[in-house]
Amino acid sequence: MKIQSESFPERPGCYLMKDCDGLVLYIGKAKNLRNRIKQYFSCKGDSRPQIPYLLEKVATIETIVVQSEKEALLLEQTLIQKHKPPYNILLKDDKSRLLIHLSEHAFPQISFVRGKEKKKKGRYFGPFMHGVDAKRVLEQVVSLFPLRQCSTKEFQRRERPCLLYEMKKCPGPCVGLCSKEEYAKNIEGAEKVLEGKTKEVLNILKKEMEKAAEALLFEKAHRIKKRIDLLSKVDLRQNVLSVGVGSLDVLSLYRKESDLIFAKLIFRNGNLIGAGTFSCSDVLASNEEAIEAFLLQHYKTHEKPREIYLPFSFDSLSHVEEFLEGPRLFVPQKGKKKELVQLAFLNAQNGWKRSPEKLLEAIQRGFSLKRFPSVIECYDQSHTSGDAMVSSRVVFIDGKPAKKYYRHYAIKDAAFSDDYGALEETLRRRFQKKEQLLPDLILIDGGRGHFQTALRVIEEEEEALCSDLLSLSKEEGRHDKGLRTEIVHSMHGQKELSSTSELLFFLQRIRDEAHRFAISFHRKKRAAGLKKSILDEIPGIGSQKKKALLKHFKSASNIQKASIEELLSVPGINKKIAEQIKKFFATSLPL
Repeated sequence: MKIQSESFPERPGCYLMKDCDGLVLYIGKAKNLRNRIKQYFSCKGDSRPQIPYLLEKVATIETIVVQSEKEALLLEQTLIQKHKPPYNILLKDDKSRLLIHLSEHAFPQISFVRGKEKKKKGRYFGPFMHGVDAKRVLEQVVSLFPLRQCSTKEFQRRERPCLLYEMKKCPGPCVGLCSKEEYAKNIEGAEKVLEGKTKEVLNILKKEMEKAAEALLFEKAHRIKKRIDLLSKVDLRQNVLSVGVGSLDVLSLYRKESDLIFAKLIFRNGNLIGAGTFSCSDVLASNEEAIEAFLLQHYKTHEKPREIYLPFSFDSLSHVEEFLEGPRLFVPQKGKKKELVQLAFLNAQNGWKRSPEKLLEAIQRGFSLKRFPSVIECYDQSHTSGDAMVSSRVVFIDGKPAKKYYRHYAIKDAAFSDDYGALEETLRRRFQKKEQLLPDLILIDGGRGHFQTALRVIEEEEEALCSDLLSLSKEEGRHDKGLRTEIVHSMHGQKELSSTSELLFFLQRIRDEAHRFAISFHRKKRAAGLKKSILDEIPGIGSQKKKALLKHFKSASNIQKASIEELLSVPGINKKIAEQIKKFFATSLPL
C-alpha cells in the first residue's frame, strides 16, 4: 500500500486500517496521527513482527481527529467495541461467571447465579474466576453458618426438613425449626465470611462460646467451638498469602509472539480470594497498549478494587485512572508489592503453558505431526448390539469446539455390528463430499485395528492425504494406584499417556464430545425405530388408520385376533381394508 504521509493530520485522534472490502482490521490512537502512521511505512518501520502481515492486507487508512489524547483513548475503545477488529485486543464481556447470591426474604436463600442473570434483588458476592472456587466458598459458608438453599416456592410448600437439615447445612426455617433472630445471625456471619472478615467473625464466635459456657449451655458451646475450628482453618488458608491493602487487584501479562495471556490476582480484606487468566490471539498492540486496553475493557464489567498493581507504566496511565473512576493505579518498584506483580507474571506464564495453543504445539511435537493441528476432527460410533448403528464427527478449531461443523452419519453399508466397517464408511463419505474445511488431524476412538482402518482410507482418499491421524484407546489390565493410562497410536508407533497428562485430558475431552454426540443421535434413531409398528407393513394403512386401530384394540395382537365385523367398527376402516388386514396377518408369523 502506498500512502502520502502529508495527507494525515498532525493532531491527536484514531486511525482505522481497512482491507479492500472495507473491513476494519486494526484501530489505533496517537498524539500525532501523521507521525504514528508514518512509522508503519518508514524504512526503520515498526519493530513488531506481526506488522508486515497486517500491512499486506491494508487497503485504506481512515482517521478521526479529536481535541486531546484523553479523548483519543476513549474514542479508540468505543470504536474497538463497535467494529471488533481482528488484530485488536477485544476481551469478551464475560457475564457468565458465577456469583453467590443472598436473596431478599425473611429467611434469605443462598445460591449460585450467573453474571448474566444478575436481576434478582439481594446481595451478590464475586464474581469468582472459577466455578470450583465459588462452590468451595459456598460449601464453607453453609458449613459455618447453615442457610437455606431451596427456592422460595419449595420453601413455602415444604412440610418436613430436607436432607441438608440432616447434614447441618440448613437450620430448617421452612418448618419453624429456626427463628428469624437465629437465622439473621447466620446471615450476618455468612456475609462477613464472604466479605473476607474472618477475624471479626472469629472474635464474635469466641464471645458467644464463652457466654454459652458461662450459662452452662455446653452443647451450644461445643457447636460454636466446631465453627471456630472450621473458620480458623479457612482463615489460615486465606492468610497463606495476604497483603495490607483491603481491596486490591494485581495484573501482569505474558507474551508469546502475537498471543497474550493476562493474569489477575484478587485480594479482598487483605486476603487472596481468587486468580484468573485471560487470553488473546493475533494481538498487534504493544505490551503497554495491551495493558491499557485490558484495564479499560475488563473493569467495565468486573468489580473495581481500591488499588490495581501493574507490571509497568504507560503514557496514558493517568487518563485510564480517571476513566476507571475509583481504583488507583500503581507500578510497584520493590518489596512485597513487586513480588505480587512477579507472582501474577508466573500465573500468566503458567496460563500460556495450559492454553489450547500450547497444548496443540505439544501434540504436534509429541506425535511428530506434519502440520500444526489447528483443525481436529474426531469420529466415534454408537450402536446397541449392532442395532441402529450411527457415527459422529465433531470438529475443534484452535482447541475449541466448532459446532457448526458437527455431523451425524447413519451407517448404511457396513455389516451388522462391524465397527471397522462403520468407521471406514464414515470417513469415505466425509472425504468424498469434498467439504471446504479440511482437518489437520483426525482423532478416532479405538485401538490399533481402528487406526489401520482409518489410515487405509486416508491413504486412498485424495482429500484426506493432508491429514495426520491419531487413535486413542484405553490400556487394558493395568492400574497404577488407581490411575489408568491410555495408548495413543500414531504414524510413528504408539505412546502411553498417564492419567495426569495435560495432553491426555485435552484428547479425552475431544473424544468424549464425539462420544456424547454419537450417543445422542443413536438414541434418537433407536427411539424412532421403536415407534414403528407391524401395521406399517399393511398396504392402505396410514398413520391415521393405524392410530385409530391401536386406540380401539390397544395392541397389534388384538387386531390380529379381531373379526371382519370388529375391524369395520373402527372409524375409517372399510371392508376392503379390513380384508387386507386379515389377509396380512393370515400370512404373517403370529404375534
